Amino acid sequence: MRLVIIAVVFLGAVTTLITVGVINRGTEVFTFDQIAVAAPGEVSPSKYIKIERGWIVEIVSLAPDLKFRYGNPESPGSAILVESDRNPPDNFRVGIGASLKGYYDQENGVFRAAEVTTNCPTKYESADDLKGVDGDKKAEYGQSGDGKSRASDYGGGAADVQPASKPSADTLSPGKEGSAP
Repeated sequence: MRLVIIAVVFLGAVTTLITVGVINRGTEVFTFDQIAVAAPGEVSPSKYIKIERGWIVEIVSLAPDLKFRYGNPESPGSAILVESDRNPPDNFRVGIGASLKGYYDQENGVFRAAEVTTNCPTKYESADDLKGVDGDKKAEYGQSGDGKSRASDYGGGAADVQPASKPSADTLSPGKEGSAP
């Protein structure tokens, strides 16, 4: 009986993988830069495609239909208009990377998006990114002027409280370094 259950689960997994592979194989993937330099007629308006590595450069409207310009911030003149009847993703804003799935009308420069997916924003900055940043900005990034993170930046708070005067060694409780009686 166990062998039959294992065989059924295995066949279901194989069927799912094959189905997903066939569906995704039909979607041609382009980068925004490839779309921007595509020759006229190179992208069929009836072909369902995916465009990656582009950014939201301008939001035209959020309702009733989502309309925005998608492109490369370094060359905003090459941006294309994207129209979608979907709601914008949660972190939808100018300057964030996104990928699109839908149909591109190359002649009119309009992409009709069935799906808009934004990239996850970078939550943490590396130490190299913080070099040369003044103290106020370091505090914004969760670092004190000495480069150490503060507990309050991560939901804590007790570690930030400093005693009015440094307690002597005999007033400290064993195993609780830094806490006053």
